[in-house]
Amino acid sequence: MNNQWWRLLSYCFVHGGLLHLAMNMFALYMFGALVEKLWGRVRYLIVYLVSGLGGAVLQLVVAPNSGLVGASGCLCGLLGSMGVWVVMNRPFLPAKLASNWMNNLLVNAMLIVFISMLPNVSWAGHLGGGVAGAVISVPLIWTLYGRGAQRWLGWVGVAAVPVIAFLILYKSIAPALAQGQELAQLEALVTSPEFPKARRDYAPILRKMDQIGDDAFRAAEPFLTGAKKPQTDIEEAKATRAKIVAAHTKLQEQIDRLAKVPRFDNTALQKHVQLAKDFSTKEELFINKMAQGLSPGGNWSRADLIREWQELVRFWQKQVRGSVYDLLLSADQ
Repeated sequence: MNNQWWRLLSYCFVHGGLLHLAMNMFALYMFGALVEKLWGRVRYLIVYLVSGLGGAVLQLVVAPNSGLVGASGCLCGLLGSMGVWVVMNRPFLPAKLASNWMNNLLVNAMLIVFISMLPNVSWAGHLGGGVAGAVISVPLIWTLYGRGAQRWLGWVGVAAVPVIAFLILYKSIAPALAQGQELAQLEALVTSPEFPKARRDYAPILRKMDQIGDDAFRAAEPFLTGAKKPQTDIEEAKATRAKIVAAHTKLQEQIDRLAKVPRFDNTALQKHVQLAKDFSTKEELFINKMAQGLSPGGNWSRADLIREWQELVRFWQKQVRGSVYDLLLSADQ
């Protein structure tokens, strides 16, 4: 929607051709006047607009990339509201009149279900509009026939319905909004004049850090899995410790290089650099702890080391390894 939130309602006044417009206007002519008499002009308008909003919300939830035009959702909402009005006022209506109205509504509902199954027809728009019109009609009844505080509660309920609809929509499209923001940041990153400098000075450090961590884990893997023990496999522990100490030295070199990386003006890039620094600190502590545990008389706590390694991997995967990383490393290859 490109932040064009008014289109959640403006689509109701746009149609896909003269035939579409004529059919909807004929339906509105057939029962719209009756529904307006039941509710009054203000409440009728509320039902109409909220029904249109409900149709748009459900359509965006089930098919966020599809288009929607026409007042069909509003019309379904009017029918739904009329059904609620008849049900809640049935004790005060002539039995034959109430029965005729309900039969008429049932026939129209069946017709709408059939139309909704046709190609290029939005069943979600129809269903969302019908449900929204029916739901908002319950508190509207209280505003119409309630007494005292009941009327005020009714208006609170009326106001709550569109708010809830917006919350449902926001929760549904929040991931897409976040993805859109991320794509915009990545586009700004790629087009930034700092990007060539980042993949020249920063990307190689990321590659080295990733490799150093893997090498250290592979070297210590027999001891981490329990296949070997530092107390009994002394020579293997000594050789493994030498490899891990070498990995620690290499990592310290990369940490020194990372500290010299100049600050970037691009927000996404600078944030990634900080995350890489945080990771390098955690990785250095972990490798150092493994080296100490493999030293003679060291405390090798396999369970704690495995847990710390898993946490380290999770941090790398969720915080460092991502779109920015992939862009930098793919460009670096």
